[in-house]
Amino acid sequence: MIIDLTTVRQDSGPSRLLDMVEGRSKAVFKTWLAARP
Repeated sequence: MIIDLTTVRQDSGPSRLLDMVEGRSKAVFKTWLAARP
């Protein structure tokens, strides 16, 4: 999954989903994000 966070970091808008890998679920992504420092 590739997400553009440029606008979030600049506080000028929402993130954009650029690409998604087949077979990756929202739950897996949320778990991965929660494990990030």
